[in-house]
Amino acid sequence: MIVSYKEVQNLAGYTTLINEILVVMDDLAKDKYERNMIENLKVDMSTRGTYHASEDLSFKKVPIVTPNGDLLITSLDITIEQGMHTFI
Repeated sequence: MIVSYKEVQNLAGYTTLINEILVVMDDLAKDKYERNMIENLKVDMSTRGTYHASEDLSFKKVPIVTPNGDLLITSLDITIEQGMHTFI
């Protein structure tokens, strides 16, 4: 058991995810599913920013927020230059 601790831990994580999926699917079948939104989100989503013509694609002070409202990154600055390979 001690030797396979990591594998047991991974299995527990996968089991939890599958259980969460089954609970959501069950709620959807009963038409009672509600997404839990984060209420204390401190990101001003009303600002749209500005556009400037450029050869590069650049973002400054952009928050990264999940569809659920979880704030992953408070302020991201990134420039993607022409020809760069980028995976988001």
